[in-house]
Amino acid sequence: MIPNKRSIFDLFDGTRRYEVPLFQRQYVWSEERQWAPLWDDLLLKFKHQLIKREGPRHFLGAAVLEQKRTYGDQLPTHVVIDGQQRLTTLQIFLAAFRDVCRARADAAPEGSENKGLAARVRDIDRYVVHSDVTMADPNIECFKVWPTRYDQQHFREVMTCGGKQALEKIHPPRIFRKKLQPRPAIVTCYLFFYGKLNEYFMAADIAGTEVDRARAAINALRNDFQIVTIELETGDDAQVIFETLNARGEPLTAADLLRNFIFLRASQNKEDQVRLHTELWARFDQPFWREVERQGRLYRPRVELFLHHFITAKTLSEINSRNLFSEYKDWALKHGKFPNIEAELKELVRLSDFFAQLILADSKTSVGRIAGKLIDFDTKTIFPLVLWILAENPSEIERDGMLRDLEAYIIRRAVCGRSPKAYNRVFLVLTTDLSGLGCSRENLRILLRGLNGETEDFPSDADFEAAWMNQAAYPQQGPARVNSILRSIENELYDRKSERVEINSTLTVEHVLPSAWLEYWPLPDGDRGADLATRYLEPGSQQVVASIRRDALLHTFGNLTLLTQPLNSEVSNGPFSEKRPAITSRALLRLNAYFQDRSSWGEDDIVARGMALFKHARRIWEYPSASSL
Repeated sequence: MIPNKRSIFDLFDGTRRYEVPLFQRQYVWSEERQWAPLWDDLLLKFKHQLIKREGPRHFLGAAVLEQKRTYGDQLPTHVVIDGQQRLTTLQIFLAAFRDVCRARADAAPEGSENKGLAARVRDIDRYVVHSDVTMADPNIECFKVWPTRYDQQHFREVMTCGGKQALEKIHPPRIFRKKLQPRPAIVTCYLFFYGKLNEYFMAADIAGTEVDRARAAINALRNDFQIVTIELETGDDAQVIFETLNARGEPLTAADLLRNFIFLRASQNKEDQVRLHTELWARFDQPFWREVERQGRLYRPRVELFLHHFITAKTLSEINSRNLFSEYKDWALKHGKFPNIEAELKELVRLSDFFAQLILADSKTSVGRIAGKLIDFDTKTIFPLVLWILAENPSEIERDGMLRDLEAYIIRRAVCGRSPKAYNRVFLVLTTDLSGLGCSRENLRILLRGLNGETEDFPSDADFEAAWMNQAAYPQQGPARVNSILRSIENELYDRKSERVEINSTLTVEHVLPSAWLEYWPLPDGDRGADLATRYLEPGSQQVVASIRRDALLHTFGNLTLLTQPLNSEVSNGPFSEKRPAITSRALLRLNAYFQDRSSWGEDDIVARGMALFKHARRIWEYPSASSL
């Protein structure tokens, strides 16, 4: 490696170009973490130049470069192994500096000293674009830096727009759901520096005229900042260097490292990198895959969550998220067994389609249905097992049956109050054992029946019924999970002769017997329920016993239903004589048809409805007995 110390202007002087490989990550620097600190550094040195104060040079970091072979009229080009964020930012800053000088010169009246800013435009422009030289492809080679594929259009726009107003016409502010939507990072970067530079020229507390300030800034860029460029020699391993270096304040993610690893191998294999990126990898650069998802206590970009589940499903072993890249690299080189990089990418894309179905949770598909339950019950640790099943490509009947069995396992254990702490291990063991037996519903059911102990068992019908009838579901499960369970029963209540009604309103869980029953709902004998004081003073009285029984049933499934929010608020605490007609005449759910012929609502009614609902629940989330195959 050959290190060189360069100023900002030295870096971009002459006809040398810096080309970012298409497989590197897109531009990710931001105001808080990088632009604002960089501007503070720049502004301080600009001010020092104005007052002729000397000081040490400011180090801006390093860039690792590799000479690229060029032909004919192509300009000398270096591939950026590391430092693309820094080089791109500096070019955007210089473009903004040039454009601010031009705008202020154009706006100055004739004869004004500020007209002298036009000369500074020419000074800066030589470090932003190539001109008056022969180029093989002027459309691209005119730029000193050429970013990765995803950013090229935005970079071209900011480098050629000529100013803030023109760029904002291309990227106007967009409001969605009363929120200002972010512009592309490269566009926002230009607007940030354009604004800061305007403030610099207009500030009342900075010495000198605007021309003085421009000259001071140029001198600072030429003399007060330093970048170390490290140029690779023959034999230097670019991949190893890329894996060990980070950009300033923005560490390389596992997805960044993995993308670089894949496409460097494609280059070594002489495969068409542009086509592979455009047709296969480019999907992972889209906003959908950069959105953050929660799994357990961690929040991670979707692409990294997918890669984690992908490699877990492939290696059948638990993966530490910190070692994601090294685990993938080891698997790909030793066990991937792909004929080429294209086949490897196609497998990633194939399973990413399934993962997207799990994330989007479209209830109209069997995959989306179980995904909805996994999200409702915060059980994404099962994703590797589901991905493995989907990757094995069983028949639709087998696949849907296996997904229903896994859903039943999760729902029954949740209702029975079983802990999910061992799910990581349980689902990994199921995946491993199933891979040995073969991907079939029968084999999955054999394995599910063999799970023992409360940390992993599949609750029996008896355990499921006892919990369903007696556990306080609402406080223990929470309204979201109860809502999910009751919606499933609602769907089960439709048959081929029933008209299916789609409810677009938000549905909320309603206690038929209200939580505040002491005030509004007397006991069956007409007495008011026993409050805490009465229960303490008369523990064995009939009134206390009846009140305790009512409280025990209050939050069980038999007393819970679904209503739209406005109706829920309207009928919440009213007596059953008023509540029943409101529910049955205005609520379209079949779940509430049960109340049509009820004249009263007490403890025995709650028990009876709880058992009626349980019969549906037992059928929806059935035990995987051998006889039911």
